[in-house]
Amino acid sequence: MNRKVFKIILFFCFLNLALYAQELKKVSVQLQWKHQFEFAGFYMAKEKGYFKDAGLDVHIKEFDFGINITQDVAKGETTFGTSYSSVVLEKSKGADIVLLNAFLQSSPHVLVSLKSSGINSIRDFKGKRLMINDDAAQTASFTSMLRSENVLLKDMIVMKPSFDIHDLIEGKADIVTAFKSNELYELDKLGIEYNVWDPKDYGFDLYDAIWFTSNKFLQNNRDTVIKFQKASKKGWMYAFNNIDETVDLILKKYNTQNKTKEAFKYEALILKELALNGVDKFGNIDKSKIQRTIDIYNILGLIKNKIDMNLFIFDINKILLTQKEQEYLKSHKLIRMCNNPNWKPIEFIEDDKMQGIVIDTVKLLEMKLGVKIKHIPTASWSESQKYLKEKKCDILPAAIKTEKRSKYANFTKPYLNYKLAIVTRNDKPFIDNVEELVNNNRTISRKKASGLIHKLRSKYPNVNIIETEDYLEALHKVSKGEAYCTIATLPVVSSSIKEFSFNNLQIAGYTDMTYNLRIAVRDDKPELLNILNKGLSTVTKNEHNKIYEKWANIKLEEKFDYSYIVYTLIFVLFIFFVVILRQLILKKQNKMLMQMVDERTSELKELNESLEQRVAKEVAKNRENELKMLEQSKMVAMGDMIGNIAHQWRQPLSVISTIATGLLMKKEFNILDDEEFEKQLKLVNENTQYLSQTIDTFRDYIKEKKEYKEVVVQDRIKMALSIVEATLNNNYIKLTTNIDNIEPIKLQLVVGELSEVLINIINNAKDIIIEQEIEDGWIKVELEKYDNKVVITIEDNGGGIPEDIKLKIFEPYFTTKHQSQGTGLGLHISYSIVKDSLNGNLYVENTKSGAKFFIELPLNS
Repeated sequence: MNRKVFKIILFFCFLNLALYAQELKKVSVQLQWKHQFEFAGFYMAKEKGYFKDAGLDVHIKEFDFGINITQDVAKGETTFGTSYSSVVLEKSKGADIVLLNAFLQSSPHVLVSLKSSGINSIRDFKGKRLMINDDAAQTASFTSMLRSENVLLKDMIVMKPSFDIHDLIEGKADIVTAFKSNELYELDKLGIEYNVWDPKDYGFDLYDAIWFTSNKFLQNNRDTVIKFQKASKKGWMYAFNNIDETVDLILKKYNTQNKTKEAFKYEALILKELALNGVDKFGNIDKSKIQRTIDIYNILGLIKNKIDMNLFIFDINKILLTQKEQEYLKSHKLIRMCNNPNWKPIEFIEDDKMQGIVIDTVKLLEMKLGVKIKHIPTASWSESQKYLKEKKCDILPAAIKTEKRSKYANFTKPYLNYKLAIVTRNDKPFIDNVEELVNNNRTISRKKASGLIHKLRSKYPNVNIIETEDYLEALHKVSKGEAYCTIATLPVVSSSIKEFSFNNLQIAGYTDMTYNLRIAVRDDKPELLNILNKGLSTVTKNEHNKIYEKWANIKLEEKFDYSYIVYTLIFVLFIFFVVILRQLILKKQNKMLMQMVDERTSELKELNESLEQRVAKEVAKNRENELKMLEQSKMVAMGDMIGNIAHQWRQPLSVISTIATGLLMKKEFNILDDEEFEKQLKLVNENTQYLSQTIDTFRDYIKEKKEYKEVVVQDRIKMALSIVEATLNNNYIKLTTNIDNIEPIKLQLVVGELSEVLINIINNAKDIIIEQEIEDGWIKVELEKYDNKVVITIEDNGGGIPEDIKLKIFEPYFTTKHQSQGTGLGLHISYSIVKDSLNGNLYVENTKSGAKFFIELPLNS
């Protein structure tokens, strides 16, 4: 029995490893003070899995006396640190650090005295006892405020702080440093009157709680730094929007100062105002504000060396080069580039110059790196590869990494990723995968010397490939029936279909392969490889999308003659109207009409037969088009469904894996008792039950019979949300609902269809938020009931829908997504379901922050 149990556990371990093939990267963050709400963003990023989702295992280190945070970060003993504005002094002394974000836009750090002390101005500080630590004494804000009133630290009796506000109350000190978010709460609670001396009131409004890392770590781990920033910001937004939950977590896990819940909530409200006031995005660092801090320290004579602001503050759009890399660029201002001269729209020659998606990306690199990248003409792609091998050029900007090419070139990380589409004639069935082509000995046309040919033959030795001179010839062979299909990227297919009017071609499916384009670099230029990798990492998603739109934003509906479809639909509707009218007339006719009908019976019969044949023909044609649409939609929906299941399973599988590892270790060391064993197996069982429940949810949704029955609208909404919620959480998108504010609403509906509409619209909103890189994305679902209808709204903050396309979004095949991520069928199918099956209405309006979809259903449906 035990052996069987362990086999089950090991099975889930391997399954979990499959989902988490990449080990989490261990990093640490050193706090500048003891655990409190000031660092709640880090706690919530860890608790909510934001760090884990970013591939990070973050160790949060509490402050301890004697720690030099800046030195520890500069030496690499800790990865990230937080500090006061005095961190600029450490930089001026030579600390090789870079500022990332400023949590607090204004410092909560103030000086406090009791009103009973008789201290009514800063000039009254002279001769008084001041409790302040060295770090605070060196901050630009305090020193500037004191000097503005002609008061120096030497004019007072400086005492080491106890960090206990009772020393001020009991008269052991006249003035103490305090935080508006902490100690003032204690004074208010005791009803003691006090004066606050805030540098901000004297014109010295500086940052506090600044995050930073070492320049060395940033150079080698730029992606890790960006992921840490985004996950931490996400944690902060969650903490500020869920203060009660965050305070409860701090009380449970991080309350080393034994503070009360009320104290933490007081701190949270103060810090929220200081963190978000006056900034567009949380954590922003304004160079001018840092420069003002440096200027203040410079006037005080504390700056040891000049600080280069461009190197001191991290800019996600700036390329960080080492000294060696900078010297390389100075001596290599010209980079020679060979290209594929006939790969439209990726890269191609037209009007004697190189153009295309890749070329525009290269121009971005030229601007960002300050170099000139010169095109070296070649007759073919094969000759370009030969030139790189012979060192006649330095780079190939659009290459697939292969074993053969790796013998003479190094490759950057992929910067363009395209799904490979299977293109056939319109009269061919849809294709699920390449195996189907190989097993049926289907011929595939493909440009010779393509890396894909080598990849296909390596994976499928029996594959039947017809090699062509170029991509255009490959498409021509499919169009003429000389090859069953070709495999190409969506940009190439879209461009060719538009330019050469391949109206008899269709995308019949997609392979499980993607075209990962990289820059191939001569193997004797490692510095250039590193420089290009860093340059590519600063090209934003929006920049990529703008380039893609310029060259390949060609929608597949262009191969359809919409006027023909409109006329056909009008004609079909007219025929139906004539048939229905005829039936009504026949049923209600009187004797006089009956006599007239008898005289024309033969004529009407002939007309009826002709009309019915034409109607049947048009209906069959529309049904065929509808099936094609549904099949394409099904392919995308299946991918989304698999993704949803994976997100739902990750957490319980992680728990099971942890339990299994612990049990195996305890078993190995003979410290596993029966009670512990049963307890852990119970947890495994609970998590497996959860996995089973998620399977049931997805199965019920997929297999629901399309039949009319009475359903509760709230239940259908909850089913849809349960399917997409994990995917939204994984992409940091907040989902809020307001559907239980009214009594359960019962309607007669086709089971499953309302949930399908909601999932389509929510997934569409999710994709827009991700595409637009909205940091604090949210989706809101609400339900309202009126006298004669029910209204479900789905609102997002994805930026809205441009007015020029708002009326087109419900049309078939209309999509704004890029790189083959959309079919343009989801919203069309949703519209058809609501209008035709649910007898309702579906429309969209733009709001200040995004789009809002309205689903109106009649109560008497």
